[in-house]
Amino acid sequence: MCKSIRLMLMTIAVLGAQAAFAAEPVEPFRIIGNIYWVGGEYGSYLITTPEGHILHDTGVNEMHQQIIANVEKLGFKTSDIRIMISSHAHFDHVQGHAAMKRVSRARTTRQAAFPAWKRLQSIA
Repeated sequence: MCKSIRLMLMTIAVLGAQAAFAAEPVEPFRIIGNIYWVGGEYGSYLITTPEGHILHDTGVNEMHQQIIANVEKLGFKTSDIRIMISSHAHFDHVQGHAAMKRVSRARTTRQAAFPAWKRLQSIA
């Protein structure tokens, strides 16, 4: 299980990096299973479930319309997005959260971070 998750994350990173550096907007595509690339320059991923979808990173404000269009091109509705996850708090990953929240009414969360001070304690 752990090996397959690592493989999936590596695939996302490689495909996402290729799409992120494209000069033109990238068409949305399925990465694996229920995970789709829907983002623009900085990468945004849609994880679909029957109970509602999860959007990973919303990018900058300028990506908002592209993300909505890409979600719809894949046949999904932005109104079915229930959760938005941010990988980290840099503007290029979360600036679009407010706009996406208005159209989706999704609740926001972040990935759990391991505090730096705990890492330092474990080394000492």
